[in-house]
Amino acid sequence: MKNKFRSSRLCVGGILLFLLLEGPRGMAQQDETWEIQSWAGYGGQDFRWSIAGNSAGQNPNIYSELKWKGLKGPSIGALVRYDVWRRWTLIGEYNQLFIRSGSVSDIDYQENNRQDASYHGYFNSNQGSGATWSGLIGYKVVKMKAWGLLLAIGYGGSRQTLFLLDNDPALGGILNSTYKANWNGPAAEIIATVRLLRRLSVEGTGTYSQVNYNSRADWNLIQTFRQPDSFNDRAKGYGVRTEVSLKYRLTHLVALVAGGQYAYWRTGTGIDQLFLTSGETDNTQMNGVFTKEMEERVGVELGF
Repeated sequence: MKNKFRSSRLCVGGILLFLLLEGPRGMAQQDETWEIQSWAGYGGQDFRWSIAGNSAGQNPNIYSELKWKGLKGPSIGALVRYDVWRRWTLIGEYNQLFIRSGSVSDIDYQENNRQDASYHGYFNSNQGSGATWSGLIGYKVVKMKAWGLLLAIGYGGSRQTLFLLDNDPALGGILNSTYKANWNGPAAEIIATVRLLRRLSVEGTGTYSQVNYNSRADWNLIQTFRQPDSFNDRAKGYGVRTEVSLKYRLTHLVALVAGGQYAYWRTGTGIDQLFLTSGETDNTQMNGVFTKEMEERVGVELGF
């Protein structure tokens, strides 16, 4: 009996020792069910908007134009990927930019093609925010140790809250106008991963979105405009986002990530609807909206 009991303990001890030595190695070779990234970075945006003098796009063809430039500040974000079943993966991503510097110009014209300017205004835009988000479901078309390819579809978008503020502090900050833009719609994404070294890999992402654009403006100093809803815009457009990141794996659970992204959003012509304090509304052609976004980031990834 003693010999049998001693043999059982040796057997159990051997199994435990094997699991302790081989377990982490085996886990490292398994697919990660969860992949969670968080990062901090620094980004910037430019934003351009214009309307025509009437709903036919004339009188003149560019009546008023706003250009936000150099909207920069820190950013944070997170990415979650969850392998739900075999090669199927759920993906969620959110990124937030906090604008801390920037400027905006507001110019009105009396003639076509930006001729005979009737008004020039140059203002601060050192507040506000920008964000991108998406929720997707993907399929791993290629799933190999050296490289992988994932295709995904879902829904996503971008939004901005932009300001027109006094340049001169002596004015008392009475100018505090805002323009809030939203781009939302279905999205398709492709993600390619290549392992360069045992611990180092590179990942490239390309996303295309077909969006509905809508916005709301509050022009707080124009007494004939209704506040807080002075005018809004509606149009259809698209967005393209590209991202490249390097990933260095410290352990089978933790990796360091560094990369950058560039995004481009644009609409076609649409409708600009102005709301007056008299209760009347006035529609004209919105010529289009264009924005570009750039960001560099560093972060950490957990995979388990």
